[in-house]
Amino acid sequence: MLCFTLIVIPFESNGHSVEIYSIQMSDENPIVRRDAAEKLVRVSKNHVEFVLPLLIKALKDEDKHVRRYTAMALGTMGKPAVDAIPALIESLKDEEDVTVRSKVAELLGKLGKNYAQDVVPPLVDALKDKEPWVRSKVAEALGRLGESGHAAVPALIAALQDADKGVRRRTAEALGGIGESAQAAVPALIAALQDADKGARRYAADALGRIGKPAQAALPALTQALKDEDERVALSAAIALGRIGEPVDEAISMLIDALQTKDWHIREEAVTALGGVANSAQGVVAVLIGALDDEHKGVRYHALEALLKIDAPEAAKAVEEFRKNSERK
Repeated sequence: MLCFTLIVIPFESNGHSVEIYSIQMSDENPIVRRDAAEKLVRVSKNHVEFVLPLLIKALKDEDKHVRRYTAMALGTMGKPAVDAIPALIESLKDEEDVTVRSKVAELLGKLGKNYAQDVVPPLVDALKDKEPWVRSKVAEALGRLGESGHAAVPALIAALQDADKGVRRRTAEALGGIGESAQAAVPALIAALQDADKGARRYAADALGRIGKPAQAALPALTQALKDEDERVALSAAIALGRIGEPVDEAISMLIDALQTKDWHIREEAVTALGGVANSAQGVVAVLIGALDDEHKGVRYHALEALLKIDAPEAAKAVEEFRKNSERK
């Protein structure tokens, strides 16, 4: 049996060096093929036209480690890897390796927004995978598709009942990622606010907020969730109420308090939620003006965006001063 040692040669304009990888990927020794696949991870992004055909073929390799490295290599390519979508869909059925299936699901979520009609049905089927980790990755992938993944909403509603808490978390998060088009999931998400897992409750509250106005039926349940024993669940409920646009005084108070947390992500979410109620809630405009001095630029710009939508003289003045100060820096 011939055994080749991998030599990484810079790709020439004529593409001859790809032949080395082609030979390696066809070698009888799986260790040689693994090594070649691993090296392709490093060069795949810059040499798509040469590498992609090799990787598509390698997704069917008999060695699971080769298939793993192949999925990783495709993941580094970005948009050019869309040509591999049909092969990736087939790899969702990889019976031997959970890592391959989870990696492929992740890739389909990244690549499939403009190909939802192709990727959603197989991803929905994969929500029934025997492994919780794969089901979680599949739900996550569907959420990454955004509104394009709306056809998966019925399957995701069912997945909110999954026995695994990680799957329930990612499922609720996915419904939030789909947004308004997930309105049909509102009753199931309201029920999920009572989930035994605090993470599932938190993501359910967040999803209702991201669905927005169509989730108004959840207002009583979200108001009740302000009293959740877990502070992060309660805060997520407050943010959701702000996004829907009809929070109670307790929610507004929690959102204002959240601007003092060290986590800028939470401050950013709180500012956005406060912006949704600033025209109707007393004192919120002043809070948003104060947020223009936040140490994190993301929070500052979210506060600016909120103030731009407010019809009040003090808001307009603060925006103008912010712009002038920015120009001086």
